[in-house]
Amino acid sequence: MVDIEKIAVSAFTNLISRTERLQSFASEGDKEPHWDGSIHVYASGKKREKDTIGRVPLQIKGTLRNRFHPRKPTYSVRVSDLRQYLKEGGALYIVGVIFPNGSCQLYYCSLLPYDIKQFLQNISDHQTKKTIPLSLLPTDPQVLENLFVTFLQDRDFQREMDSSLEVLPFTELLKQGKIDPYSIHLSYKAFPGENMRPGLSIGFPCYMYAEDRVCRSGYEQCLENVECLHQWADTREPFSEDADCRRRAERGRSSDQSISGLASP
Repeated sequence: MVDIEKIAVSAFTNLISRTERLQSFASEGDKEPHWDGSIHVYASGKKREKDTIGRVPLQIKGTLRNRFHPRKPTYSVRVSDLRQYLKEGGALYIVGVIFPNGSCQLYYCSLLPYDIKQFLQNISDHQTKKTIPLSLLPTDPQVLENLFVTFLQDRDFQREMDSSLEVLPFTELLKQGKIDPYSIHLSYKAFPGENMRPGLSIGFPCYMYAEDRVCRSGYEQCLENVECLHQWADTREPFSEDADCRRRAERGRSSDQSISGLASP
């Protein structure tokens, strides 16, 4: 019998091994509830303890599929797991799709507090699972490294979000005067000594933030998950729908091939 989780974990660790500043501590058949190890992110390729930037918790699933489907891929996750991820500040959810020839295609979802709160917002009292969207996991080593270091930055930003607050559309927050329109910006974390270039396609989700006028000075509110940042520009103009500030980002598809209807055991 094919050990699909072992194949998924192996494919993931092999991909991470191609990077310079990531180290995998993913575990096959990990019995720890909710987790399958973690990825350690370092400031340099020497991977010394003093250069550690942070640790990203993992959940890795494997599933068998004979073909791709044209719709965007999804996966069914236990609600109890989502609640635990929220308590811990988030996790990177990995799904390995194993084909009859033994090949494995990796997908992922960055489960950060903002997204988890949205997933949990409209569930019923007796609902045990929630479907989450998946994207192809980047295979370029630099893009993969930046995905993980950006995850750590957004986790730090979003950990301060009050879990009791309702996730409102940012246009509604603007109308209610709860955020400073001059402070809206997109998130991106570069490694030490590196900078983001305007117009750079980073190929993974980023978030919009703005200073919260209600809570306290310096507190930032997460406004929206931008699916895939393709164009980025700085502007001193205040945000408004009429000002077309959304020219900074456009939603994109990570691939024209995808799977759907996957479910966790």
